[in-house]
Amino acid sequence: MTLEDLKANFDNFLAVSKLPIKGFVIGTTSHFDAEGDFYLTPSRESKLVSYMGVIVRNVETALMISALVDGFVNFIFVDAEKKIPKKHFGPNDAGNLEKGIKGVVKDSTVLTFKGNDLTARATDSLLRALMPDITGLKISVIGTGNIGTKIAWSLLERGRSEEH
Repeated sequence: MTLEDLKANFDNFLAVSKLPIKGFVIGTTSHFDAEGDFYLTPSRESKLVSYMGVIVRNVETALMISALVDGFVNFIFVDAEKKIPKKHFGPNDAGNLEKGIKGVVKDSTVLTFKGNDLTARATDSLLRALMPDITGLKISVIGTGNIGTKIAWSLLERGRSEEH
């Protein structure tokens, strides 16, 4: 995907979106298998906001995209987790999207999020609804990466009995 392709997709997003509040999400991942320096995420619409976004490989690409969308959306949501591998660091950054984007964006409001934390919290909320009382249960979590570890800790804390 090229910046021209992104611009065309972004222009279409702006044209078809019916909601007055618009957002753009810039995320990262530690596993980037796509060709190029970014790929699109699906456009979505909630009750309050329409948004689309990208997953980027490096800070320089995030800065270019931020400048492209600045002022056309109300909010730019930036992944605050430092997941860009060192081999993709630029000459003046250490994989920190938040700092770079806040320096470029002038008209839109920049808000940060931590994608892995959101995923872990959403999973925990679902499990709380499905299994409100897990005290005494034996539960296995397959996957001990960032998200799996956070979910396991949450389950451990919820399932711990008063008697240690």
